[in-house]
Amino acid sequence: DDVAGATLLGAGLNAPELFGHAVSLAMGNPVGLGLITGSFNFNILVIAGFTALFGSAGHVLQFEWRYVLRDVAFYIFALGLLQWSAADGIITFVELVTFLVCYVFYVCACVCTGAIARRCCSEDRR
Repeated sequence: DDVAGATLLGAGLNAPELFGHAVSLAMGNPVGLGLITGSFNFNILVIAGFTALFGSAGHVLQFEWRYVLRDVAFYIFALGLLQWSAADGIITFVELVTFLVCYVFYVCACVCTGAIARRCCSEDRR
């Protein structure tokens, strides 16, 4: 479930945004860095908030610490990558490849999170 949610569902939900950015760039309109980070913040804060608010009545939305920690670490790393690539005002081919490789690494981390937790954590912390 975690891998599907982090990869397939994430790609499906953000595909319209990706194509919107592509069309905008093709028409000569620059896409701002704030639009990219702002949409992520909306997804995290509003979707999580509404899920907790309108979820099953009487149930508390519980997060598993390992998934939250993994995703927060990758988000901070991704913000660093965006800062690095935005420093000169252009995204080069090397930066593009770096982004894609980091996404593949993130998918691999999603696949391996459970196995890593079983190896590194005691039974009560998994």
